[in-house]
Amino acid sequence: MKVFSVLDNRKAHTHTQLSVKIFSLLNELNNRVTTVATATVVVVVIAVVVVVVVVVVVVVVVVVIVAAAVWWWW
Repeated sequence: MKVFSVLDNRKAHTHTQLSVKIFSLLNELNNRVTTVATATVVVVVIAVVVVVVVVVVVVVVVVVIVAAAVWWWW
C-alpha cells in the first residue's frame, strides 16, 4: 500500500505543478491582454482628442475667413 501512496502523492504533486503552470500562463495572458486593452484605449483617446482639435481649428479658421470676407465686403 505504501507504493501506491507514494505514486498517488507524485500524481498529486504533478497535477499541482501543472495547475500552477496553467494558472501562471493564464495570469500572464491576462496581464498582456490588459496591457493591450489599455494601450488601445490610450490610442483611441489620443486619436479622438487630435480629431476634435483639428475640427475646432478648421472651424475657427473658416469663421475667421468668413468674418474677414464679410468685413472686407462691407
